[in-house]
Amino acid sequence: MRTRLRVPIGSGRRLGIGASAALHSAVEAAEPGSTLVAGALRVAPSPQVVLTIEDAAAAVLGAVVLGRHGRSRWEARPLLVDPASAPVLGRVVHLSPARRVLGIGPHVAPLAPHLPRSRSAGRGAFLAGADLPETRDLDPRSRAATPADLPALVDLFAGHYSLGRFRGRAAWRRLLERAVAEGLVVVADGDGVLAGGIVCGAASRRWAFGTDATVRPEHRGQGLSWAMADRLFAMVDGYGLRFCGAQTDDNPMDPDHHYGDHGALGDELWELALDPHLPRRWARRAAAAGRRARRRAPLGGLAAQERLDGVRGLDDGGLVGQLAGLVGVVRHGRDRSRRSVWDTTGPGLPRVRRAAMPRRHR
Repeated sequence: MRTRLRVPIGSGRRLGIGASAALHSAVEAAEPGSTLVAGALRVAPSPQVVLTIEDAAAAVLGAVVLGRHGRSRWEARPLLVDPASAPVLGRVVHLSPARRVLGIGPHVAPLAPHLPRSRSAGRGAFLAGADLPETRDLDPRSRAATPADLPALVDLFAGHYSLGRFRGRAAWRRLLERAVAEGLVVVADGDGVLAGGIVCGAASRRWAFGTDATVRPEHRGQGLSWAMADRLFAMVDGYGLRFCGAQTDDNPMDPDHHYGDHGALGDELWELALDPHLPRRWARRAAAAGRRARRRAPLGGLAAQERLDGVRGLDDGGLVGQLAGLVGVVRHGRDRSRRSVWDTTGPGLPRVRRAAMPRRHR
């Protein structure tokens, strides 16, 4: 058995790298809220990073699975077992290259306050544990997808699916190839073309998660969505699995109206978009500009000293933000004007004088 790396992070906790039997047990115990994590662990994208937070007894307090879906398209799927570990897990996600966080509310919402890079949040109703009735006669326009449908499916989701912009075409093809091979994709035909599709992009030993569904705009309003959903539910039930999924705001499908008492709503599916990390060279240049500014700044008053101390205590990301006005200094590495770059005459954080910019950039 391969030895896992475990790094102490204080308070008796350790940061583990790599999956473990304890992690798989924790994921299974948290289903269906953790089915997205289970699906990522079961079929690992390339590359993938698994990080866990463990106590002294190696029990899992939290984990995050980082998967790469294209250039600069890293996705984080968190699992939060102990809410007290949310700050640490949020810090791990913040320091990662992730540009999107996807998961069920109890696993994502506690992390949001600890993600400074968070830009926007999308939420949709999560339906799980539904006892599906015996499906009626299945619509002949829907069918299980075959490998021959892959080119049309990739075009459908990569080119006409607004929620799928995070993935590139290559990532979509890998996902669809696996899902089609497992029998977890249903398509609908209309006017001689592939008009729509539903994909279970994550599945565990007990649950199938319907992650993606769309119909081409010109074929909407014809009942294709429920035709595909009925067939998918029948297929999933035949595999001995239960179905879970989320409903977006722009999805007009109403399970209660279609089936009657369809099932119990669980929580919400959360999707957090994260800003990218600034390149390190920008932070280094900004830090150098700040050091030069402090050497040249007039320190005659207490207010000026307090402002400089405030800037000195910022991290790299914050320093870049505070020195955003020093475009010429940051870009060209030195201040040719030889003048003070701090305006110490007003309240708040330092402001950049126009005269402080290199003359050729004013």
